[in-house]
Amino acid sequence: MNTKRKQPQAILYARVSTKHQEQHGFRLSKQFDDMRAYAAQNGFQVFAEFQEAYSGTVPFRNRPFGAKVYEAIEAGKIDAVIVHELDRAARGDTSYEMPIDFLVFWRDLQEADVELHSCDEGLVKDGIVTLVEAWQSNEDNRKRRKRSMQGRREKINKGYFPGNGPRCYGYEIVGNKKDTRLEIYEKEAEIVRLIFNWYAHQRLGVTEICRRLTEMRVLSYGDKHNKGKKRGTGEWTPGQIYSILKRETYRGVWYAYRYKMVKIKGERHKKRVSRPKSEHVAIAVPAIIDDETWEKAQAYLKRGRQMSRRNNKSHEYLLARRAKCRCGYHIQGKPCHARGKIYLYYRCNGKYNDRTVGECNLSLFRVEKVDAAVWAWVFSLITDPERMLKGWRDSQQEAQTANAPLLHELKQVKLLLEENEVGAKKLVDLYLAGKFDMKILDDKKAELDKLIHDLKIRKDEIEQVVVQRTVSDEEITDFMKYAESISGYLNGEVDFEIKRQVLELLDLTAIFSEEEDGQIIYVTCHIGKERLSVNNPLDCSCPNQSRWW
Repeated sequence: MNTKRKQPQAILYARVSTKHQEQHGFRLSKQFDDMRAYAAQNGFQVFAEFQEAYSGTVPFRNRPFGAKVYEAIEAGKIDAVIVHELDRAARGDTSYEMPIDFLVFWRDLQEADVELHSCDEGLVKDGIVTLVEAWQSNEDNRKRRKRSMQGRREKINKGYFPGNGPRCYGYEIVGNKKDTRLEIYEKEAEIVRLIFNWYAHQRLGVTEICRRLTEMRVLSYGDKHNKGKKRGTGEWTPGQIYSILKRETYRGVWYAYRYKMVKIKGERHKKRVSRPKSEHVAIAVPAIIDDETWEKAQAYLKRGRQMSRRNNKSHEYLLARRAKCRCGYHIQGKPCHARGKIYLYYRCNGKYNDRTVGECNLSLFRVEKVDAAVWAWVFSLITDPERMLKGWRDSQQEAQTANAPLLHELKQVKLLLEENEVGAKKLVDLYLAGKFDMKILDDKKAELDKLIHDLKIRKDEIEQVVVQRTVSDEEITDFMKYAESISGYLNGEVDFEIKRQVLELLDLTAIFSEEEDGQIIYVTCHIGKERLSVNNPLDCSCPNQSRWW
């Protein structure tokens, strides 16, 4: 603490987990009232007050206002950080994340001679002691979640609907606890039956079904529950129809254990992935669709997949899966057939019967002109060694900047690991000296062993992410050699697959836009970025734009 200041300065930091909680003031006013009172009672002058809606699982430094706290610390402007409860500073969604993130934050404060206070604990004097308490709190939460999951599994194994998660369109969740069940919501079930009848018996296409439901102004699940729907109210999309047609719940079977959370190498948080069909557990629920209609719909879906353009590789699009429209939707490659010829275009995926919210008016881009312009720019880069090397060095510098916070955390984690390994050895020495009995030794050593284990996991995770982000000199050299090997092709006339491979190595992406000077593509890759003009505002050379394959 800076003793030269007349009154020590403190930042008050409050956090809630969601924007909804922030907008409605949940707990924030209470947090600030308590923190202001605490600051006044302990002689602190409030330097600044920060509040944000951010998950506690995100490291403190990586949050927008957490970064501002660090700026004040590094500038030497404050003497203390005051939080309402310690989990406002850190909380993990695994047993080890909260303690480690907390210790890294606490160590940073110690090095800057800044105190950490909480309204419930007061001055945090010993990070390890507070760590054990924080770990125990996380462990209690984990045990509660485990008991809850055990109850859920027991219900599932007995053939009961578990009752958690969002409801399925056409059903409603009724009852409480053991009596929770799915019941048909007839108003929506009528729409489900209508969709299956149109598709399986009348053989209407998905696009036509969308058009009819939109004309009827039928509300979808997203309309009723505000699930981030991009299109207007009552506007249906093919994705919504396919989701209903493929959901086996409508034939009377609801599956538990369809997904699981797995740890992805190099990623901080777990990811939800699908389980194999053999691990699913079937639970009987009321059926909306009969088996014959269901099987017929699935047969038509299978046939549709086989005939899909996605499985037709007859057309080449250099920017396939690499381009977006200025409105945020993905860019699709679309062939048009007219007068015995095929015309290839890029178009905005949001332009389905003008149902895009905000009405994107992006015109069609000729594939041959776009691909030629993009490849010409890429080829000019990879055939200019000096320019290419500069681009790679800039990319390398950007990666180093992005890795800086992680390298700082890695340093702190390594120091904590070293300290706790020494502490574990000292525990044994104290026991041998008769300072405490075997039970206390076992308890304390178990706590330290777990912390050491979790610190090693976190250390490995950080190192993996740093390696993935880092652009090494060897990678740059390898690409330079590869570029040299293909630069001999005259005027950049390279095989399509080689072009795609180059774009993959460069991680090239594109944004399509229309501006005063015509059609524009903003391209970005590892070694540069550019604004490319296609210079052909298309009225469309294809005589019949409605005939898309």
